[in-house]
Amino acid sequence: MFSDYIDFRADGFKGKLLDVYLAAGYYRMRHDLFTTNSIPRFDGENSLIFMPVFWLRTLVNKITENKSAFRIRKQSASFTVEYTTAAITEEIEELYTTYHSKIEFDAAECSR
Repeated sequence: MFSDYIDFRADGFKGKLLDVYLAAGYYRMRHDLFTTNSIPRFDGENSLIFMPVFWLRTLVNKITENKSAFRIRKQSASFTVEYTTAAITEEIEELYTTYHSKIEFDAAECSR
């Protein structure tokens, strides 16, 4: 199992240091940066197994389209894609509050 966890409680990560770690594939939660390739889980027999982690971060400008991707894009040509500026709305805050109340691990509090 490979995992890496860095804790900078005093000042957190800022500026170029944060940019370097994010570019290297780390994720940020509050003042912590972390990355991992697998997580431990118990199977039905109470045996510890390691499951791979697939992070959903993609360098879009480095993607090369293969035949399958081209076919999928062609089949979904009728869909509309819209890019807008991100904003934290009351609806999003309510959704996150509900999510935060159900999880069993440490996550950032709501920002508002």
